[in-house]
Amino acid sequence: MGIQWREITLRRQEGTVVFDLDGHCCLCDAGYAEIETLVETVARFGYGRIKLNLERIRCLDSAALGCLMRAVGRAKQHGAPVTFLNPQPLVLKLLEVTNLTSFLDETYSHDVAR
Repeated sequence: MGIQWREITLRRQEGTVVFDLDGHCCLCDAGYAEIETLVETVARFGYGRIKLNLERIRCLDSAALGCLMRAVGRAKQHGAPVTFLNPQPLVLKLLEVTNLTSFLDETYSHDVAR
């Protein structure tokens, strides 16, 4: 189970690396290792912050969310906080239900509390 990534694009913005994720939920293990390894590698290089842009992710299952949270944990071990950008409505709802809205980037403008 997991995410099959169609594309992961990395871009730098000052001391931050933004991961633009494009994928979908499917039965696949390859996506787990890839995103976790990429996030950990960027954190090891000393970038102060990592942002995961979820704009092109329409839905996440619990296994995919677990994958992202493991990546967050690995980055945190190296001193790089991770936040989520631009979650789509279904992804935002999952973050709300799982009480993970604290990982939303401070620039996120939607009213999460509703």
